[in-house]
Amino acid sequence: MDLRRIKEPRIPGAGNMKVCREIEMFPEIGKPVVLAIGSFDGIHLGHQAIIRSALAKASALGAEAWLMTFHPHPRAVLKPDEAPLLISPGAQQLALLESMQLDGVIQVPFTQELASLSPEAFWERLILHIPDLRAIFVGRNFRFGAHAAGDGQLLAELAENHGRLEVMITEDVVDQAGVISSSRIRAAVQDGDFSLVGKLLGRDFVVRGEVIDGRKHGRQIGFPTANVRPESRLLPPPGIYALRVYVDHQAHPAAGYIGANDRFLVEAHLLDFKGDLYGKVLEITFVRHVRDHEDFESQDALTEQIASDVRKVREILQQSG
Repeated sequence: MDLRRIKEPRIPGAGNMKVCREIEMFPEIGKPVVLAIGSFDGIHLGHQAIIRSALAKASALGAEAWLMTFHPHPRAVLKPDEAPLLISPGAQQLALLESMQLDGVIQVPFTQELASLSPEAFWERLILHIPDLRAIFVGRNFRFGAHAAGDGQLLAELAENHGRLEVMITEDVVDQAGVISSSRIRAAVQDGDFSLVGKLLGRDFVVRGEVIDGRKHGRQIGFPTANVRPESRLLPPPGIYALRVYVDHQAHPAAGYIGANDRFLVEAHLLDFKGDLYGKVLEITFVRHVRDHEDFESQDALTEQIASDVRKVREILQQSG
């Protein structure tokens, strides 16, 4: 499935994709296995190329296509101060992987014990628990084993002694500015450049979070908001945004606000919506930046500006379809 066509976020478990949390828990499936390995944060166009190559190989071999990823992100364990802000954490990542028609995902807990394994020890664990492994797909920057000593080439050398198993190193996907990467996407989100984010991801940028109780200031001035604490701390800068908010899988136009005092809260005013949202998990698509954050001298001035923002958001969302 082409992720460019995904308009509604999907919930993990809605399809047939299997999920296991340890290599040791890999199920007996009675078929050969093709495996893609990597962090796959964001499932951007580069990741999609690796996954599609694995899917094509699995189809040719009559095998199941699986993906192995790691949770938390390895840098969160090895270098916590340098841990990246995740583009698609947890349930979002699984939903995107399921939409690509993978047969299963191994979501390996990344621990200091795992990080201390030599490349050879990691390899032995892999083939012990997935004995009918026929092909492995990785990206050019793939590293594994203690001190990141292993790469795709070492993986290929280890596989030479394992019968029909082959290792494929997938070429980077590039655009005019260079390699498509998660770091470029993070920078674009933090710049509020959703056009670039969409091009690199191959879909809209979405955050997911639960509606929490707030000060109800918006309600007092006629613009009630759902206060959403996203699962990821990767958010655009303070300001006003045109949004589409999914409530129970139904999209609603909305005006969004990220404040200067709480950078990790999204306040969403759903246009023409009536209903109780407290405790619901919403998925928010950022469509366009409307204006930067401003402070106002009076409540009247703030109310007038919000009304103007809402009108502009309606125009933007109508034009964008």
